[in-house]
Amino acid sequence: MTLAALVAAGCDGPAEELDLGVAYSSLTELEDASTTAVLFTTTEDRRVEGDPDLPFTVTSAVVAATDARGDLEPGQGIEIRQMQGRFSNIAPTLDPDQSYVAYLKPWTSFDPDDTEGDGQLVVVGGQSVWRVKGDTGSLTTPDSLLPDRVAVTTDGGVLAVTS
Repeated sequence: MTLAALVAAGCDGPAEELDLGVAYSSLTELEDASTTAVLFTTTEDRRVEGDPDLPFTVTSAVVAATDARGDLEPGQGIEIRQMQGRFSNIAPTLDPDQSYVAYLKPWTSFDPDDTEGDGQLVVVGGQSVWRVKGDTGSLTTPDSLLPDRVAVTTDGGVLAVTS
């Protein structure tokens, strides 16, 4: 079912699959599609933006480490924009005060006049989020081809994610 069909249907029932266009299955594919991998801790600051029929949750977070691609720095505040988690194949909305690793890229709207969300980041493929405890990340997306577990290390402040 396409995104337009899901929106038209109202999608108030059980979780359905979102037509992602690309189903990522490896960390290498995520690296190619993202601008950076980030280890971050969420704050309690979150809000809803966008169309009421297709809302986005924007969660504030603080960067702990990156894979050195892009220009994010440890200690920097970021905002992560996610489609609200009603689909089984995208990561659920981030919980407050938790550590995660995710592959991110800048948000861009389909409408060039729409500036809501400028400066925000989105999860590549909607799926690439792992909740981190210690040095292990557990995939948060219920229905994904990505690795269920990843090893998360930081060496000299540089993040490495391996499966």
